Amino acid sequence: MTEIIMQAYEVLDELKKDPRILEIKQIDQYIINHYSQEIEHFQKTKTEYEHIVKEGGHYHPDFK
Repeated sequence: MTEIIMQAYEVLDELKKDPRILEIKQIDQYIINHYSQEIEHFQKTKTEYEHIVKEGGHYHPDFK
């Protein structure tokens, strides 16, 4: 069992070094750094939407 876990860690280490994974991490950081305001606005709007749907559904006056 320990041998399988060690092999899994070795595979994970190889994946971490893959250029595609590194590129994805760079893109993720770029998005976080350059679009943080948009992300926050989206999260706030999503929370408000979920609250309205929970309270009154499609018939709530603030649904639009």
